[in-house]
Amino acid sequence: MKKRLAQTITIENSCNLIGKSKDIFAPIKEAITNSLDAIAQRQKLNSSFSPSITLSIFYNTIKDLNDTEVYEIK
Repeated sequence: MKKRLAQTITIENSCNLIGKSKDIFAPIKEAITNSLDAIAQRQKLNSSFSPSITLSIFYNTIKDLNDTEVYEIK
């Protein structure tokens, strides 16, 4: 009989296992992709609706040590 192992990874621990993306726009791309997927799923249900996606990006312009402008997304 095989011994069954319990799952010990929590959501907090899983964040440490997943590498951070080097693409600063990854969260924005993910949000758009998730929105499009949700619209497609709702369209499969033949729901009558007018889909739209609104994206607001808030950022600050700061200067680094070389006096170069850097955009910081909030």
